[in-house]
Amino acid sequence: MNGLRMTIAPVVIAALLASATVAAQGVKETARPTESRGEGLNLVVGPDAFGYMGYDSAEAQCQHTFYDISSTGALIVSGDDESGLINLPGPAFDFYGVGYNQLYATTNGVISSTGDAALDWSNTCPLPSTPNIGTGARMYPLHDDLISDVYYEYFAECPRASGWGGAEGCHVIQWANVTHFGWDDDFDFQAILYETSFGIVFQHSPANPEAGGQSTTGIQNAAATDGLTFACDTLDSVEENTSQCVFHPDFPFGSGLDDARFNVTKNFTDDNPGEVEVTLDCFTGLPITQSQTISEAQDVNFIVESFEPGTLDCNITESDVPGYSASYSGGNVLSADACEFTDLGTGQYYCEVTNSPDPVGVSVFKDWIIEGAGGDSIDPYYRLVLWCNGEISGGIFDVESGYWSEVLYDGLYLGTADVEFNADVVPDWDGGTDCWVTETVYDSGVEVDNTCGDSRNPGLLLELTGGDSCTITNTVFFEGIPTLSQFGLAIMALLMLGVGFVGFRRFV
Repeated sequence: MNGLRMTIAPVVIAALLASATVAAQGVKETARPTESRGEGLNLVVGPDAFGYMGYDSAEAQCQHTFYDISSTGALIVSGDDESGLINLPGPAFDFYGVGYNQLYATTNGVISSTGDAALDWSNTCPLPSTPNIGTGARMYPLHDDLISDVYYEYFAECPRASGWGGAEGCHVIQWANVTHFGWDDDFDFQAILYETSFGIVFQHSPANPEAGGQSTTGIQNAAATDGLTFACDTLDSVEENTSQCVFHPDFPFGSGLDDARFNVTKNFTDDNPGEVEVTLDCFTGLPITQSQTISEAQDVNFIVESFEPGTLDCNITESDVPGYSASYSGGNVLSADACEFTDLGTGQYYCEVTNSPDPVGVSVFKDWIIEGAGGDSIDPYYRLVLWCNGEISGGIFDVESGYWSEVLYDGLYLGTADVEFNADVVPDWDGGTDCWVTETVYDSGVEVDNTCGDSRNPGLLLELTGGDSCTITNTVFFEGIPTLSQFGLAIMALLMLGVGFVGFRRFV
């Protein structure tokens, strides 16, 4: 008698394993978090038991400078719940006292010392915390249920200063084209590991909708007994254009310097490529002034040597940029007019200067001309709309047309001959901001003379340093019926009677 033989296809086995994994972690989330804005980001963390100290880019110790390697780095791994091996050239990277020449990066925003974290998409925190899946020491730039492409690139001299003080190589690991599972978004983030000071930096690009709402950012050791937590599953805790820096206890911030170094970065919110002069003014008993030119997305460095720690006070300012307002980030003294530093020691310091274009005014003059008796008694209805190919403050952007618009007036003529309407528009840096005004008049007796142009021939041209104005003239044609005296009415009655007799005779 032949025995029964049962076979199970490999695909079925894989499906069963995947189901078991999902059951262990829970159902994948596809809905965005709905809690209110969180305050869960820790700006300064540590020291932990090992001695690591962490700072957010809101602090002077941590500069935000995102270096995109998605077009130059090697693709390590891609997809959903995947893990890729990274071989680190150069000396072993010290992490919690253990040297590593190999690390693993997962598409879910995890760097691990072991290769068993691919399916760990459900983060746990605060740190230290035992992972749901996998083992090993962990770095969490942004651990969540993500789909991404992970790139790696090594730099013999890192393009971003570590903050420890000396020039050194670094490993950059970047998550690109990132989407949260079940969401429709696209953002990047990265981790930078320094090969001499063993510092760690997490950086988050613009347009990051994840924002920490369901994620973990921080580090922990292999035994999950020691760690630092920057953010733990809190909405808006990890915002776009921010960084988190972790310093090894053997190489704290600024310890590799015997002078004071100031790194200045430049940001135009409208990507203006123009150059600006930035100046460092210091006082150490004798005034010190240094100036350099800088442009969008660049950085420059100032160095001050030979001073007694605690005696150095410095300000960093930029030259006036017509049409822009400046804001300063950095310094150990809060100031709206400069990056201000007081009582400095040796070390690395950061200053970011941001310029935002100032709105310029647009004035639309409305003239009414009344022709004919009785014209003052009419109330024509009209609607004025301002259109621009640049941002209108308080206006509405239409995605389909690519224009901004604002309704200047929508109502009746109120018997005022001259009216002025005003709006604020943010001009482009290249001077190519055009505006025009459309008018709709709901009265056939009104003639329109519009010098404000149209979409093909705009009548308003805006520059960074000034706005523009135009005029729309409405002429109202009104022919009133004169009032007759009693004698006039009698003559009109006789004329009408005469017309009636003529008509009667023609039919007799």
